[in-house]
Amino acid sequence: MIKTSILNVFKISFLILVFSGCDHTKELKCIQVSDLIQKDGTLSDKIVSLAHQMNISFKDDSKFENSNPTGIVLQSKKAEEFTDLVQGRHPLYKNFSLRQTGKERWEMSTSKTTSSPSDQERFAPTTEQVSYILRTLLDPAQKNAKDLHNLGMGGEQLPTNHNYEHILLLGSTYQNFEQRLIQLKRTLQIAEASPGFNPKKITIFLISGIRSLNPDEIESLNALQKKYQSTTQGSKQHKVLQKIIKAKETKNEFEMHNAQLAAFALQISPEYSFAFTNEKTLEKGQKRSSTESTLAKYIKDQIAIDPECWNKKNILLVSTHIFGLYQKLIAKRVLRLGSAMHKNSPYLGSIDITSSALKNTEGNHFNSTQKLAIAADNLSRIFYEITSYKKTFNEYPSD
Repeated sequence: MIKTSILNVFKISFLILVFSGCDHTKELKCIQVSDLIQKDGTLSDKIVSLAHQMNISFKDDSKFENSNPTGIVLQSKKAEEFTDLVQGRHPLYKNFSLRQTGKERWEMSTSKTTSSPSDQERFAPTTEQVSYILRTLLDPAQKNAKDLHNLGMGGEQLPTNHNYEHILLLGSTYQNFEQRLIQLKRTLQIAEASPGFNPKKITIFLISGIRSLNPDEIESLNALQKKYQSTTQGSKQHKVLQKIIKAKETKNEFEMHNAQLAAFALQISPEYSFAFTNEKTLEKGQKRSSTESTLAKYIKDQIAIDPECWNKKNILLVSTHIFGLYQKLIAKRVLRLGSAMHKNSPYLGSIDITSSALKNTEGNHFNSTQKLAIAADNLSRIFYEITSYKKTFNEYPSD
């Protein structure tokens, strides 16, 4: 549990974080699977360094000295054991976890709350560790020794090529989705300047589903409605207004994003096509639509539409800052599973991603304790996906 004094230091001394995006001209790299594990599934030097910052040691480390008997000591550097630890499932350290189960990301914090007694004990950084750990998690690596082990989780990521046919806009909060639309517009502008790029060959998909809106999202829809309130009936702008009104009436995530996407469509070339995957029902015990469930619905829809060629589509995922790699890993696993379920044919398309950078202006939404909680939780989710992929397909995912 984090002490009150540490929380005060969080609030007073670390309110402003400066996160830079990936500057490709300086060869700064955003987080990749190869930053986390080696080909044999052992932890990378970057993760070993991060673990040491969290007072986690490894018994098979040549430099290992058990000088801190109260710290966590893992028997190996295998990704599976590290995943068990950060997911709160390690048999020797049952009270340690970077995951915050039962909470949405916008509800997370590194402080324990009496209203959530089921919270697992999480890593409690000292005042000296706080800024260094956040920097390690979020900033891209640079060539100097101080920053060499940074993971770049908060950096921008742009696609490696422009031969995608389906662009998947993954659902999120209102603000996150707005950032994804801005990132998509930037990505399309870059693509349109490339030789041979043809917007007529691309379909932009809204991939979303069921979730009740929070009060901030209703306020955002109110602000958006004011922008289109005086539009002429029958115009494209008036159709946007109708979608906004429907989103407010239903208070449903899909309808909210449908309104946001309709407004966005007015800003880009009319040559792009649009399609939708709306998960309208949930499995038993499922509280809301997830990345995995909506992607599975997208695959099911595509198999029904084009059973012979659905698995040959090149896909571009649109995400935001720290969530990019996690969602890409889910997509790789779900698409491969979809291929296995449908005639057992392999997925032949490519999966690329465009993801916005985490900017210091987003500090208006999250304070430093929340940023640390979200980033740490996201790291544990990434490792869960890495080991799940290995368990399912008997090989680790690649970049």
